[in-house]
Amino acid sequence: PGAIPNVSHEGYEVTKRNEGPILADHEVGTGDLIDQMLRKLGVTKNDVLVLTTSRYDYPGFCSSRLWWTLRYWGFPRNQILVLNGGNKAYAMAGYPLQKGVTLPPITPSTLSVTDLPKKFFNERISLGELIGLVDSGRTVLPDSDPNKVVVIDTRQPPVAYYFKDVNA
Repeated sequence: PGAIPNVSHEGYEVTKRNEGPILADHEVGTGDLIDQMLRKLGVTKNDVLVLTTSRYDYPGFCSSRLWWTLRYWGFPRNQILVLNGGNKAYAMAGYPLQKGVTLPPITPSTLSVTDLPKKFFNERISLGELIGLVDSGRTVLPDSDPNKVVVIDTRQPPVAYYFKDVNA
């Protein structure tokens, strides 16, 4: 009850990638875009945010992405939480889910990511850095190699494109 719906692809958490050979979605949102989202949702610096999914059967990748985006911009770990099991677990524990969209009254905030004391910009890799790792062979080394880099693609199926080894 009282959950605030937020669609991750409304231009708040994502923006076009501008660092590589092509334009692509899902770049980390700029500080201005994240400020806009936080203010619209009425988030303040001391709020604890619990992220869940709007669909009963969805595994929660959007919640995880928003968790990471907020962490990237400086939210402390203890203030951003992902509901383990999402809405499905909530319902299976005997709590009711509400259908439709009912927005609680929201007082916009003035929060800015510039108000947060520490950013975690080092938790992001650029497209060029990833291509360099792929080209170096570090993404296909034996599992026992401590220098191996594992790339995990979390897009939901069906997925149209995959990394391809051009030498295979």
